[in-house]
Amino acid sequence: MKTTHEILCEHILYNYKAYNSEAKKEFKRLGKKYCLEIAKTISAASHYSFNPGGIAVSGDHNLQLMMREPYKMIHLFFNCDFGSSTYVYYRTITDLNDWTGGINNRCPIESADLKTITQRILFVANGGK
Repeated sequence: MKTTHEILCEHILYNYKAYNSEAKKEFKRLGKKYCLEIAKTISAASHYSFNPGGIAVSGDHNLQLMMREPYKMIHLFFNCDFGSSTYVYYRTITDLNDWTGGINNRCPIESADLKTITQRILFVANGGK
């Protein structure tokens, strides 16, 4: 059985979201499921949001993670407006209203399976250690 990450990657690759409301709805559903799986894997409290944007874009997934050990907050973001160059971006933040935060880190979506992206997030949360 395919993982949410694999299904999401296939959807990004084969379904153009702009001007396609059904594909955009599916992108929202799969992206939310992927984000919440990340939060669950890290055992972090989370705040998820989706900004659908206009008709010509895919929409933006935002996940803010509040971790206890180490006490850090991470903002994760992705969309698929650039097709094959889709990245998952993540960085430290100071609070839920911090939209600039620390240094951006990125991982190509096709490489951002659950294990890899959680390892990368925890590496950043631990100050790169």
